[in-house]
Amino acid sequence: METDKQTDNSKQAAHTGVMVAADKQHHRFKQKTKNKLVWLGAATVLVVAVLVFWFYGPPSATQRATTSAEHQLASKGITYSKLAPTQKSQYLVDKGAYKAAEQVWQNQLLQTTDSKAKVTILCQQSAVALQFKDYAAAQKYADAAKKILPNADSPYVALAQLAQAKGDKAAAKQYWQQAIANIDPDADGANLMKSDRQQALDDLK
Repeated sequence: METDKQTDNSKQAAHTGVMVAADKQHHRFKQKTKNKLVWLGAATVLVVAVLVFWFYGPPSATQRATTSAEHQLASKGITYSKLAPTQKSQYLVDKGAYKAAEQVWQNQLLQTTDSKAKVTILCQQSAVALQFKDYAAAQKYADAAKKILPNADSPYVALAQLAQAKGDKAAAKQYWQQAIANIDPDADGANLMKSDRQQALDDLK
């Protein structure tokens, strides 16, 4: 009987030992799983952060200039978004923010399909570039405007102003003459435009 009792006790102890070992193993498994989930979560957050930075990155100089303009004008009770493109561009030009001013017109260009409007915008971009002596960009925009409407007058005005800025009088004269020849006689202010452009031509003589 005593032997049977000892055997039962041994079996119970062994069973208890197995249960304790199993509990420890289960606890370790849960802890490892928890740790894995924590690391996985941290890795996911890191990956998302990297992707956000990759796609959006830090604010560009253009974004910073535009945001600064918004804040400065807001302090004066002026809503930047309600300003006309010309006003936005000129304000940014006055602040020396070339790329931001250029972007104002680029945004307008993307929003229009009208050929005349595109030419006007491109000529504005050329004028902004010229103010900052970016002759290559000024040329690019003026040429793009001329390509859209080769018989319009404004692309030749842009080209004439660029030629003058570069000191090429001969080319400037040709462009002013072409600008005068391309003025639509039925356009509003046609006579005034002709007079102004003739004066610019005469000033080169």
